[in-house]
Formats: sequence, C-alpha cells, structure tokens
Amino acid sequence: MQLHDPSLIKPFFQILTYQTSEGEFDEPAFRQLLQEQFNASHRGHVYGFISDPLPYRPFENTVVYLISHKSYPSWLRTEHRTTETMDSETDLLILYSEQSYLFVHSTCSNISKMVANCLQPNYRKLNYREYAKILSSQYNIQFKSLGIKNIFGAGGMAPESKAYFGKDTKQTLSYTADSGYGMKYFLGTRTLVEDGDPETLGCSPQKNKLWGGWAENLQDFVDRCREIVMQLELGDGQFGLDVLVQPTEPVEAQSAVAFYLDYSVEKKGFVLLGTDQIELTPHWDVSLLPDPQKIRVRFNDDDAQIADISLTRHPDGTAWVFSTNHEQTVMMQFSAEDPLELEVFNGRRARDLIAYLNENQNFTMLFEGGIAFRDGEYYKDNRYTRPFQASKSDLIDWANVDLRKESSPPSPPYTKNISTAVEEHLCQQNPLVGINDDGANEAADFVCVTRGKYILVHAKYSADTNPGLRVGDVQVVISQAIKNLRFFTSTSFQSNTLSRWSDRQFYQALQQDELTERLFDAVENKMVDKECWIVQPGISRVQLEDDPENKIHCLLNHMDAICKMRNIKFRFICSP
Repeated sequence: MQLHDPSLIKPFFQILTYQTSEGEFDEPAFRQLLQEQFNASHRGHVYGFISDPLPYRPFENTVVYLISHKSYPSWLRTEHRTTETMDSETDLLILYSEQSYLFVHSTCSNISKMVANCLQPNYRKLNYREYAKILSSQYNIQFKSLGIKNIFGAGGMAPESKAYFGKDTKQTLSYTADSGYGMKYFLGTRTLVEDGDPETLGCSPQKNKLWGGWAENLQDFVDRCREIVMQLELGDGQFGLDVLVQPTEPVEAQSAVAFYLDYSVEKKGFVLLGTDQIELTPHWDVSLLPDPQKIRVRFNDDDAQIADISLTRHPDGTAWVFSTNHEQTVMMQFSAEDPLELEVFNGRRARDLIAYLNENQNFTMLFEGGIAFRDGEYYKDNRYTRPFQASKSDLIDWANVDLRKESSPPSPPYTKNISTAVEEHLCQQNPLVGINDDGANEAADFVCVTRGKYILVHAKYSADTNPGLRVGDVQVVISQAIKNLRFFTSTSFQSNTLSRWSDRQFYQALQQDELTERLFDAVENKMVDKECWIVQPGISRVQLEDDPENKIHCLLNHMDAICKMRNIKFRFICSP
C-alpha cells in the first residue's frame, strides 16, 4: 500500500491524550521503542512496520504509520495454530503533537497499549479535571448516552455502574438515585459557537479517550486535534453535571476508612479470585482492616479461607501500592478470558492480583471528609462532610451490659452480653420471626420479621467498657453489614441457610416450611419496610455529636448511602 496522498486516509476520530514536560516529541526515539515492543512476545500476535515510506509525515507535527498485525483466529484450537493459519490485517497509527500535548490514534487496542509503554515515564495521561475543559458547559453539550460509576456508594448489592440513554440524559439524573456517582463515559453532541452545527463528541476520562465520529480526511482529523489543544488551554473547566461528584486534588496522607474491589470489569467479565491453596471462585468479598492498614479477601463466605494484602501510599502522593507476604499468593482471572491465553502463574493459568491492582487501580477507597480514590482520581462528595444524624441511643438499655462481650459470657459485675440485650429488645417487638444467626457464615447476628418490617441486625463488641469514639469499633462491623446486604433479597435464602435459621429461632419455634414462608413474604412484599441495624454500644452518641469531623461520621454516611440505593433504612444504635 502506497501512502502518497493524505486524502486516502479517512480515520475515525478517536484519540488517546497525553501531556509531557520533557520538550518536543522525539519521533525516531519513539519509533525505536515501538519496534522493541513489536519484537517482544504478544501471545499469538505478531506486529511490524510497513515501510513505504517510513514514517509518513503529511503535515507538520503529524506522523502516520501502517502496521502489519498477524494473529490466530480466536476460535482456532491451540494445536492447529501455525504461521500458515494466522490472519493478517493492516492497522493505522497516527500521532499528532502540539505544544506539550500528544494525541494518539490507533485502530488496534494492543498497539495503543504498546504506545503507552513507549511514552512512559515522560508522558502522562490527562486527568478528569483537564477533560472538564474540553467538556465545558459553555459548549452546550447534550448527553445522548451517559455511563456513571459508583464512587461513594459501592458495596453490598449496589450497582457498580449504570448507563442512561435519551435525548439529553443530563436531565434524567437525580440526587435521589445518582448521588455518589461520577462520570464514566458519555456520547453526545456539542455546539462550539452560537447557532453553529452540533458535532458528535464522546469521552472516557478513565480510558484517557476522546472520540467524535468519522473525520472527512486526515486534514480534518488534524484540525480537530488542534481545536482540542485550544480548548485545553482556554476552557473554564466547569463541567455541567452537578448531580455527579467531581474530581478534586489528591488528599494529604491519611488512612482509608473503607475499601471496595470491583466484582466485574467491562468487556472482561466478572472477577474470579483464589490463592495457591484455594480454587478460583466468583464467591469472595473484601474488607478493610485498620492498624496496620490492609485489605482482607474472604473466599466462599468462609472466615477460615482468607488472604491479607498490605496497602501503602505511593511516593508520588497519588496512587496506592499493594503487596503481600510470600507465604500466600492471591490470583485472579476474568470470566470472559481464555485461561489458555494466560501465562502459568504459581502452577495455574491466572493473573497476580497484586500486579493487576497496582497497574489498573480498579477499586474504590473512602477517606474521612468525603474524599474517595477511584481509577487514579480523587473525588469529593459533600454529603460525607456532614455529621451523621440518625444515631439512636434510647432503643436498648445498656445497663449491666458488658460492652466487650458480644455473645460470650459477661465478666463481673456485668450480667449481660450485647447479644442478650439485643435479643431482649427484639422480643419486646413480638416478632413474627426471630433468629439468632451469630456465628461463622452468618447473614447477620439477628434476623427479625415484625408486622411491616424485615430487619437485619449486626452487633459488635467494643474494645472498652466505656463508650467513646473508637473507629475500629465501627469499621469491621460496617464491612460485614455491607457484604451481607444480599440477604435483603430472597435469592440469598439457600436451603442450608434456611435450615440453619430454623434451628436458631429465639422467639417462636416455627416449622421450617412456615418459617420459610414468612421470610419470603417479608422480603418480597413491597409494603414491608427493610431495615439494617448496626449495634455498637462502644460508641457514645453525645461524643459523636460533639465531634462532627470524626471519621466515624464518614463511615456511617457511607453505610447510609449504600442502604438508600436499595431502599433500605439504616439505623445506628449506640450508647448515650
């Protein structure tokens, strides 16, 4: 193929955006680095430059490459894969540089990744705040499709992401349903000048990508790049999606109060986790443990099957670094990928979860003050800066209760443990169903059905007999409550769970069939209120109200936000 006329090239306008402080773009050095990337192993893919001539420079600051790309058909069995059975295609790579910016267009995602490797560490991706200059509300943007990601409310059974489609989906966002979400991507139109024609525009800050329909030719493509440079230099950065949370500057060094790892990843499927001793499974959950800060992965709802991962802040002050000891390796796999395409890792074809998290940052961390870290960006949600208002201290009488004992016998002079006090309170409600499920693999400490209510109660002992403001008294029990929100749906009522509950009734000894009927009726009846209680008498309501900036408020607001997304009422029961 001879490239001698720019009009022959009609690219789809889709670019990755980078910026550098290292001076002008060095094309010969870049080309050498890219050739080295081509020479590396790519698991059944072979790449190479097509030189006629190389490189092609149709305009100033513009470089065009044609790249030969050979690969095996995805449906071809491994034993039949030879050089003769490889498919061949020609991919296009365009680079445009202006000022400190570099725009990259490639028709192959693998080539885009190799380009990114070549640009490190001198080039960085644009952040969300810079994209806001391109997406400024002054350009009259209409959001035809809008994807949003759950930043502050991820957990339990809350959606990790949602998508809206319509004439202008900005008008469909609501504070009730979408607070705590941030923009993931959008596709729509914008008008750059008054009474001008609308143009197609799409954006994904997470993927560092802009797109805008087919360019008429290469000149049109370059003109659009120049226009974006001007917007980056002159845009006001006022992005017109006020319902959604917006990025903020990185927070100062502090410990997290909650952690959430994605259960599914777009185009890759759901996540399977395991270790060198535990088979890969989709049944896992993650909680944050303080002092020293680490995350705990639990497998198959079994507290005996766990793996701990250390979490520290990167020296750059922005990213976070994961590590683990050498005694146990946590492995992962995506449901949509072929294990045969993966390298053998610790005797299995899988990925190293630690390496994946350090590279992709597909997780959410929540900090006090309404700050969250997600996909390499920090976000702020003003709802989390407000004191939690729904604490209750008058429901349960804590006199003579040993706050350090959840279900074990109290120590003198106390006569009750926390579980006994909660059970006595629930019995006063004359429940239709009363279950004490405390123990391994529990749904909650108590499952209770009254007339008009279905309640899950999570109780936790305190580190001290004197009520105070110990964040550790709240952190673990909130993690447990979040991961067990699934028991607000009847699909979680497995036969072994119902059998266990039948044996653990504390108020009435119902037959299992009648017990099952009452539970299903309560959960599936829209007229029955759903409530999630956290009982922690080690926290003082008065002290909490007198300290509005305490991180416990952030944790409770986090739990409250997650419950509201599922129409569940959250109640926090503590000491006076």
